[in-house]
Amino acid sequence: MSRSRKRTKNKILKTLAAVNVISMILTGMALDSPSYIPMIICGVNILFLFLFTLANAPRG
Repeated sequence: MSRSRKRTKNKILKTLAAVNVISMILTGMALDSPSYIPMIICGVNILFLFLFTLANAPRG
């Protein structure tokens, strides 16, 4: 994989992680509503961030 392609991929992944954090904060503020939608969105965001953290954790 070329260096510029790897940088682009990393930039996209970091942007997605930032969007997930913002989305999780916004939906976290709506968790007291009677709808299940904020809970589902927050759960998906937590799952994505968990997998992102797990994939980027130092090994060894």
